[in-house]
Amino acid sequence: MSQLRLFRPARPESSNRLSGCADGPVILSFPATYARLRRGSLANPVARARILHKNRCCPGCRHAIVEPLELNDSLFNRSNLPIPGTATLVGFYCGKCHREWPAEVGGEL
Repeated sequence: MSQLRLFRPARPESSNRLSGCADGPVILSFPATYARLRRGSLANPVARARILHKNRCCPGCRHAIVEPLELNDSLFNRSNLPIPGTATLVGFYCGKCHREWPAEVGGEL
């Protein structure tokens, strides 16, 4: 959970409803936007890169045109566009022989 400190100048007692005390800083807690970081699905980008590198060729025909298959659960930026590399990687698809296979995570991702 991230913490954001806010500075609030001295005001009359009636307008100080946020913290209940007149002196000292007020610390507000906001939930993390990237909740999946705590669950571990985005915690290790090196493991994701290793899985992509390991599956860069089709295991059947050894063709190099392989597309990663991802779930539609990626994070979005301020422009409401998906952030690359944040979706859950579930498998791969070969463009030549149309074979699909699951992503072998090996306990790393």
